Amino acid sequence: MTANFAFSQRLPEKLAKQFEDTGLFYFKYHHKGLNAKPDILNYAPDRMSLGLSCISEEEYLKEERPYLDPKLFSNTKIASVKDIKSVMRRGLRISDRPSYSTNYEKRRWVDGKKLSFEICYNQSTRENIPIFASGTYTFTVFSKDGVYRMSIADFTDCRERNADYDALTEYFYFKEGMKRDMSRGIEGTRGYYFINDDAADLFYQKLIEKDSSLPESALRFQEAAECIETILKNYR
Repeated sequence: MTANFAFSQRLPEKLAKQFEDTGLFYFKYHHKGLNAKPDILNYAPDRMSLGLSCISEEEYLKEERPYLDPKLFSNTKIASVKDIKSVMRRGLRISDRPSYSTNYEKRRWVDGKKLSFEICYNQSTRENIPIFASGTYTFTVFSKDGVYRMSIADFTDCRERNADYDALTEYFYFKEGMKRDMSRGIEGTRGYYFINDDAADLFYQKLIEKDSSLPESALRFQEAAECIETILKNYR
């Protein structure tokens, strides 16, 4: 199966080709269902995983309505996509899921030439969950065909010590903690943590500036996020 074939069923072919032509990503298309395995397309070890899913507006509302923040919506049970987009435009998190409130997040809205989308940067600031390396970006894209979700993450292993992150003492400290062992269901607490909330914000600022003091993997991660934004913004 080629990338163009998989994308053509879920994204406009022209948009799909723009992602493919960058040579930066391999595509991991997520299907609904607990046991559904994702399609892996155009894999190469030097490419970054771009997670993809697509649902209709009706499916999107069915998923999101139960978790909408009642402080932001007059009636969460009948909230429309237009209502959700209105909240997103303000840079606010639409959900009141408690698990998300303990993470560091930065959200912003982009109106492109044809597509509108929210960009969310997310990073762990929880007491017993290590950082997600440089973090994750999620793009929630609204089109006439449905709602697309795209995500990328920096998969640098930050559950073991490495020289790049040991050097970033102004942001992180390492906690020995319990090692991760998913074969026994142990998530583990061993890894790097922010020294405080201010450090998380400072790291994000350095990341978006692509500061040369950050690890090369972090800079590649940020460049990939900017590439996705540019493609989505300029698509027509």
